[in-house]
Amino acid sequence: MSEFAIGQKIVCVCDDWKNAFFGLSVRETGERYPVKDGVYTVIGHDWLLLADRPGLIIAEVNSDCIWAEQNFRPIEPRKTDISVFQKLLVNPKKKIDA
Repeated sequence: MSEFAIGQKIVCVCDDWKNAFFGLSVRETGERYPVKDGVYTVIGHDWLLLADRPGLIIAEVNSDCIWAEQNFRPIEPRKTDISVFQKLLVNPKKKIDA
């Protein structure tokens, strides 16, 4: 079971990818790969059989690849609120608590 939902935005926290078949860094194989601090969208889940770990399929990189879930974290959405600015419009000289 994955901790990430399909359609969820995630960020890569570790990009030391190894190709399980060749034992090489993914950078050496020429494959496209997620980079640290990059933002990605989950489009599927699968199991990394050789590593025996949960994996993710992400939209922004080759969707034939499964990436280790442990190398990503969710992006927490910010609560957007403009009420402070609306209060300023009513009385711009009044001090408000933000």
